[in-house]
Amino acid sequence: MKEELQEFLLANRPTSGKRKKIDIEQMLQDITRACGGVHHFEDQGGYPQLVYLLKESEYEGMISPVKKSPLTHRRPYIRSQYWLQGEDANGRWNPLEVMALRDRLSLAYYERHPEEQTDNTWKAIQSVYTFVKDAESREVIPREERSLELFGDEKFLSEEPGVSLLRNLSLSLQDIKARKNEEPFIYYHVGRNPPRRILIIENLSTFSSWKRLMQQGREWPSFPIDLVIYGEGKKIGKSFAYTQEIGLNGESERFYYFGDLDYEGVSIYVSLKERYPTYRIKLALPLYEEMLRQAQKGYSYTKTQRLSSHALDVFFEEIEQEMEEELAAKAKEFLQQVVRIPQEILNYERMLEGSHHAKVD
Repeated sequence: MKEELQEFLLANRPTSGKRKKIDIEQMLQDITRACGGVHHFEDQGGYPQLVYLLKESEYEGMISPVKKSPLTHRRPYIRSQYWLQGEDANGRWNPLEVMALRDRLSLAYYERHPEEQTDNTWKAIQSVYTFVKDAESREVIPREERSLELFGDEKFLSEEPGVSLLRNLSLSLQDIKARKNEEPFIYYHVGRNPPRRILIIENLSTFSSWKRLMQQGREWPSFPIDLVIYGEGKKIGKSFAYTQEIGLNGESERFYYFGDLDYEGVSIYVSLKERYPTYRIKLALPLYEEMLRQAQKGYSYTKTQRLSSHALDVFFEEIEQEMEEELAAKAKEFLQQVVRIPQEILNYERMLEGSHHAKVD
């Protein structure tokens, strides 16, 4: 019956901002007919249910009683005539149209914040409503593709207006059959399939040299690697989720991080480790140890870098437990004296000298 009442109110709503008087007896006849006759109308609760729905609509501001009109002859008694609200002269959404969308969407937020009831937002909501009605028959596609389809802007759902719209409607990307594509990273795979030991390298030059080493069938002593990832500095914090796209779920793999021995390199490592706690991520200690052996001195910072005391403590704890004592002390001294070791100190020539041909499984 609620749907039939909505259809009646929408069909009779005034097209201008003025309100329109409706007769309850006439409404009763029209809705009884729309329900399929008296028996079906009574099966759905009859007149008492209609009164309940009218009270609900009155509470929501869609209708209001004509106070001077007589009461109905039926119980429960209500006024025999009601005002049906038209378009809001101040630009607020028509409550009847809002009611029509409630079967699929939660509009409570916008009812609490009428100042956000703009024309553009209403158009966007209507587009979402049209989609979710048939969402079950649709496929999951990238967020940007769905965004273009629904809003004519491929970036809408990835920016604040689109994020807010879904949040205000209590929807997620899943509800509109969309997914956020994880940003990919560059990687090179050789050896076991699926890979078990993965090395993440902060800088492109060192990644390229390590890849070249792997292509020649060589590996670092006691440190075999099946797959190497170019972390691209801080970007790995976001792109690491792409590991799932290439079949790495963290259950059987071990990840090793190798970056500059400086504030930013330490910060990237600790942030990655804590952002993905279900993955086994550790420092590539054999490579850091070789960096420290090669470094006769620390290098000055060319730009300001920041590092939290927490990240420094996490880093120090790991190297103190697992790195050679003398080298761990050297690493701590460099960081405390605010000097750094770029990972490029372990260049391709030194990699070649220190590596050997990998064993074939």
